[in-house]
Amino acid sequence: MYVTLLFWLMLVLPGYAIIRRFAKDELNAGLLGGLGLSCLATLAILSPISIACYLLRAPMGVFSAACIAAVLGGLIEISRRRWWRGLGGLLVAGIGIELVIIVVDAALGARVGALTGGDAPIHLARIRFLLDRGFSNLDPFVTGGHFFPIYHTNLLHALYAACAQLTGVDHVRVWFLSLPVAKLLAVSGVGYLAWAVFDRRWVGWVCALFSLGCQGPVTFVIYPNKLAPYWILPIMIGLAVRATRSAPTWRYPVLLASGSLILGQVHCLYGAFAGIAIGPYVAIVAIRRFATGHADRWRIVACLAALSAALPFLLVARATYAMSPTPISSNDDTVAGASKQFHHLDNGWIMSRYSKGWGIPRSLRSACLTGLLIAGVACAAAGPRRRDALAFLAIIATVAAVLFIPPLCTAARSLFRDEWILARMGTLLYIGFVILVPGSIACLFDFKLKRRWMRPVLSIAALLAAIPYANHQGEHYTWPAYWQRVAAPREARLQYLALTDTISEFCKQHISPGSTVLLEAAPGTRLVSIHDCFIVASRSGNVGVRNLGGRRRDLRAMLATDTEWATRRQLMRKYDIKYVFPDANASVGWLRGHIKSAHQLGVASVLFEVDLDK
Repeated sequence: MYVTLLFWLMLVLPGYAIIRRFAKDELNAGLLGGLGLSCLATLAILSPISIACYLLRAPMGVFSAACIAAVLGGLIEISRRRWWRGLGGLLVAGIGIELVIIVVDAALGARVGALTGGDAPIHLARIRFLLDRGFSNLDPFVTGGHFFPIYHTNLLHALYAACAQLTGVDHVRVWFLSLPVAKLLAVSGVGYLAWAVFDRRWVGWVCALFSLGCQGPVTFVIYPNKLAPYWILPIMIGLAVRATRSAPTWRYPVLLASGSLILGQVHCLYGAFAGIAIGPYVAIVAIRRFATGHADRWRIVACLAALSAALPFLLVARATYAMSPTPISSNDDTVAGASKQFHHLDNGWIMSRYSKGWGIPRSLRSACLTGLLIAGVACAAAGPRRRDALAFLAIIATVAAVLFIPPLCTAARSLFRDEWILARMGTLLYIGFVILVPGSIACLFDFKLKRRWMRPVLSIAALLAAIPYANHQGEHYTWPAYWQRVAAPREARLQYLALTDTISEFCKQHISPGSTVLLEAAPGTRLVSIHDCFIVASRSGNVGVRNLGGRRRDLRAMLATDTEWATRRQLMRKYDIKYVFPDANASVGWLRGHIKSAHQLGVASVLFEVDLDK
């Protein structure tokens, strides 16, 4: 575990050197904001190298060497300029009960580990594919050279693979053990945004602990579609708020362009969300500056143009996206839940269902939510930092308008094609909630906080107030359920890793690399995430495969017990299937007389090597 965490820790150094050299004022955000911004700067350094590796189909070692070079360069620059004192000063200034709570939460995350179910096998398959076959944007599940549009050119996948290669830890464990890093990045984004809006470091800690109370039990914050809105997007919004002040420097367009470029490589969908949320506000500011002849008007225009850096990645994903006959998420309930978030009007328009019940709350919980939101907005509008708070509120109001105004919501659905995609824009409303509510209310006590011990009290109060709102996907990701996983014995917590080791070793002995295996879509997705093999169709993620419906029909026909052998053999030859890995309870009588060899895995699972000539 420690060598994995050391890899992520060392990646902070080159980014810190860049920020210290070119945007030193941003380090006034303190330890939390500095951590998030430094990691983002490191990704900006590695971003062009990652893109080139994907384009040139380079081996994984090239990017791993680039990571080492970036760290060494950061160490040399920090040592040469004697910036260790400043780095230590950030750490010392951040020491307090808030930091202790966040570190303890990260330690609990290391004990529980990142989610390995849900959509995790999709990401693990991509990471494993990079390690085994080098950089490419090909679908890791099926043969045929199909493009993988949703997470194409993904920078986080490349970093996880580089960590596995450099540390010698298998990629599943790298994923599992990296949850503490993801938790720190998530709260760092909130901390930076709160500082950018309210210009108080301690308010950043308050908002970070409020966010921790809401998101602490979530073990899938490691997903790219979670780190993008919880870490990168808040920093970009904070940069936009600071850039639209009276006299921004040219560093803000550069920082915004870097953030947008990274969003395109982490999850391009959120690059589009960033443009939709931030773009209108920056455009209005630019128009006002031109109308008044302000000297910095072209820098504001540059900030607006910087938001388009993620656009090429989104266009590529849209052009290669094949409309799938089934949901692409491995969690069908999640997709169905996202669809239920929209109300379909009689004229064909849609709007978010979140608007229902906000006027007259239906429960105590929604009443508290509504009351807190109203209080937060009121305090922000009347507080000492009202100008920046209203700028942030304007950005969040743009998102609310898209979701709650039927014509805009319908147009956005047409742009993104699927409702579950549009539903994810609602994450920005969560960001608005965790900044406006605790941050603006905390600022009311600013003039009374002459005694430093009162600030941690507000932070702890924010943490406790947020805990009731941690109810992601029902009761599974509440704090009581999380504590049960924390308290579970080691064997139970690491059960999946032990199973992975067993399956991986078995596959290395009995399945030749690059072979196609016949099995159900769900276990097949997990198998590909562990071993270098292919399947006919995965449970999710194959949105670049245009004949996916036909593949799934063929898969059902090959696994059905009543399919004629001639038809089954023709289909198996079509997909060059060499192995059959049936479910433990599946009937495999049709294999009789066509088995070349059989290998037992565990008590009930058997891998068959088939002979299609018999």
